[in-house]
Amino acid sequence: MNRLKNSFALGIILGLAVSFILLIILDAIVYLIYQSNGKRIIEVDVVFALSIIVNLFLARHFFKKGEKQELGKGFLFSVFIWGAAYVYLFYISPVKSLFF
Repeated sequence: MNRLKNSFALGIILGLAVSFILLIILDAIVYLIYQSNGKRIIEVDVVFALSIIVNLFLARHFFKKGEKQELGKGFLFSVFIWGAAYVYLFYISPVKSLFF
């Protein structure tokens, strides 16, 4: 992580990508468990929220490093983007499943 350039735009791109990849992985795991077990262990909005929380921890990590402040700001901004998507998907236009 020390080789990452301290850039706001890079933080946004990485934050969106990390959350998206984690969202796909978690949704696939929940789906596979649902297929084998017959009931959901956690709901889709919880999976979405968990993928957002990871970015908060990464933003905190970069804020603690003095030379990576801009990267941390980008990760935090991506949390706001994902948060807006969360509100839209689960409160304004409710969805029942994301990918699987």
